[in-house]
Amino acid sequence: MNKGRLHKIMSMILISVLTVLSMYSVNESMAASASYLSVKYDGKLHAISKKNQTIAKVDGVKVKTSVKGLIISGTNMVGPTVIKKAGITYSYNKTKKVVTLKHGGNVIKITMGKKNVTVNGVKKVMGTKALRVYYVSLKKTYNLVPARFVFETFGMKYKWNNSNSTCYITTKVKATATPTVSPTPEVVTPSAIVPTEPAEIVVITTPVATATVVPSASPIVSTATPSAITTGSGIATGASVTTESAVTSGAATIAPYQGEEMKAMWISYLEFGNGGYTEEQFTKKMATMFDNCKTFGMNAVIVQIRPFSDAMYKSDYFPWSKYASGTMGVDPGYDPMEIMITLAHKRGLQFHAWLNPYRITLSNTNVNSLPDNHPAKKWKNNSDDEVKRRVLSFNGNLYYNPSNSAVRSLIANGVKEICTRYDVDGIHFDDYFYPNLGTSYASKFDAAEYNTYKSDCEEQGKTAKSIVNWRRANVNTLVKKVYATVKKVDPNIVFGISPAGNIDNLMSKNAYYVNVSTWMANDNYVDYICPQIYWSFQNSTCPYAATVDRWASLKKNNSVRLFIGLAVYRGGSNVEKEWSNSSDVLKRQILYGRTVNAVSGFAFYRYDSFFQSAPKKEVKNMLPLLKNN
Repeated sequence: MNKGRLHKIMSMILISVLTVLSMYSVNESMAASASYLSVKYDGKLHAISKKNQTIAKVDGVKVKTSVKGLIISGTNMVGPTVIKKAGITYSYNKTKKVVTLKHGGNVIKITMGKKNVTVNGVKKVMGTKALRVYYVSLKKTYNLVPARFVFETFGMKYKWNNSNSTCYITTKVKATATPTVSPTPEVVTPSAIVPTEPAEIVVITTPVATATVVPSASPIVSTATPSAITTGSGIATGASVTTESAVTSGAATIAPYQGEEMKAMWISYLEFGNGGYTEEQFTKKMATMFDNCKTFGMNAVIVQIRPFSDAMYKSDYFPWSKYASGTMGVDPGYDPMEIMITLAHKRGLQFHAWLNPYRITLSNTNVNSLPDNHPAKKWKNNSDDEVKRRVLSFNGNLYYNPSNSAVRSLIANGVKEICTRYDVDGIHFDDYFYPNLGTSYASKFDAAEYNTYKSDCEEQGKTAKSIVNWRRANVNTLVKKVYATVKKVDPNIVFGISPAGNIDNLMSKNAYYVNVSTWMANDNYVDYICPQIYWSFQNSTCPYAATVDRWASLKKNNSVRLFIGLAVYRGGSNVEKEWSNSSDVLKRQILYGRTVNAVSGFAFYRYDSFFQSAPKKEVKNMLPLLKNN
């Protein structure tokens, strides 16, 4: 090789090396100037913002350590110093890459880089994997583990304050939630007070009339193609939730939101039958349901407490639900919400209050059939046309007008009173936002309000949004307002939404108007998203694995968690060939979800389906995965 060619090659190599070093240097200087912390994990260099660098206080004393805790994938991860300050014995086997933690006779073994963990020899799966993290400024690698999972598994109290990025660990509490493994109790059959509903087509009584309703995820619905949207593909009014707060009533419990894998049961208004329970009957019914949820391996319940602009508690804004007393607007004489929260917490279950924000009625538009104190009746019968327009009639149902600020305030105030009065762990919305408005979407529903908005923009010399983007902005405004309301009352209460699973439908021009990509890319809309991915692996439009991956790719902000909503009722049905020919679809769906790092848990629709004959084999094959982790 001649000298000229050799010189040219060496120059190219030198330039490449200098370029890489300069990029690394720029990254480092940027991090320093912007209060960022440079760390490396999973083979990549990351710049961690100040907000995502965490502080720990143990029994009120700030832990002094150069190894900052980090928010990774929405989870507070802490290092050995914080662990040891809480009186936990720490050791690390470099060969096996296993951290062993001991406290009070209990042992946790965590495999680094994995979600796998054993608690007193029992295998479990955490919501976020433990990590070996290289701190560039310290030039050392440290093991970081999910803080909440570790401390609450050892029976300590853990509380997170988002405003100052600080976790508070109290070690001197009675460890009623230690990781000791108790025998699995026998499954209690559902209470005979209310008959089990059929699997697919269910008969429900709305607040105003009786109607036969097909759940939106029933076989009658197509495979959720973008051109054939239904008013709620997936949950039939379901959704999922998580928790971030330490429970203060009942026994201490392991909060699954930050550490442990989320395993939530949806309990809809259908489980309440026609209502009309005495306090004793209601308590017995809910105790049985929560006992079964615990037996199935659940760690959270998502209970529908506002299906039709009503309340399963005494509200200042909404009438009593018929699913409490048997008649809408009638006080049952006790507090169903308080009973449910107490029963759930005593069993170590998180309690999430599930609300429908816009829906008022199903198959009825006679507002005068509602109680006199119903906000929809008051508004619709008002002489002011603007007030009347707060309630809209469409396709045989009544809805609150999503474009109206008074409506948004009503919904937010309803959420505020729940968070203020009750020890809930989460607030949960499902997939019912705008209804499917069809091909004439531009002239229906709240089109009159859009035209007013457009005229105002023209007068002010502003560019008006399209009606599609305007409607999406209406939903975004509500979601952001509810999130802020929840956090102002208690930063530890989580707010999440369970949208329909087909992203193309959510972003269509004629329905939903749900901008999930915005929610999952920012930290001021939701704490979690739980899409209803109710299709099999072989579905031609939304195959399960590809749909999970697509949702995972939308997760751009570490503070937003991703849970997957699964349809237990589809097991053994003929809605799809794979559901009818296989008995382990749900099992495989869970196993696949656990391989996707962005996925932190699951929610199951719905309670009664666990006792129906069609999905019996699916449930049997799935349950060991829930009980043994």
